[in-house]
Amino acid sequence: HLAWAWSDWDGSFSFSVSNPGQFKVRAYTYYRHTSMSIGAIRVIPNGNDSGDNFSIGETYYVTTGAFGPYADGTINVGSWRPSDSYDGRFAWWIYDDMLQAFFHPYNCQPECTTNGSWMPDGTTAEWTPTSTIGTYYSFGDNNVHLEGADKDSQSTIVHEYGHAIMWN
Repeated sequence: HLAWAWSDWDGSFSFSVSNPGQFKVRAYTYYRHTSMSIGAIRVIPNGNDSGDNFSIGETYYVTTGAFGPYADGTINVGSWRPSDSYDGRFAWWIYDDMLQAFFHPYNCQPECTTNGSWMPDGTTAEWTPTSTIGTYYSFGDNNVHLEGADKDSQSTIVHEYGHAIMWN
């Protein structure tokens, strides 16, 4: 582990480290805003919740192959995404829908709020590609529970995330 780096709004990121020779990059379905006190926005496989709503280790993630070695200096590793053969790649669709809902109050000014002064908190979405557990928000664990097919429905994901916002 060389460094943690957080992406910008467009998904780009940069960080400085001593030249390690070769390196890999790992991306998580995890976002924590400074305003969040209850939990981060994260997508995890069903049944993997330890109860720590800020845990990054339970989330879906992808790791690139090795980059480098490179000479010292600025390196652009390009753009990449989860493999088309990885069913977990759809967790990023759910993650993106939740992020859009989270930032909606800030982005729809002036009608919604002034300068993003009220931001909702985060929550965990439990999802697997084959899930048939039902689609619901659970007040008990503050999690959104999604069926496998829900990945295709932004309105369903945002609706269930809305329940989490309403109760928190």
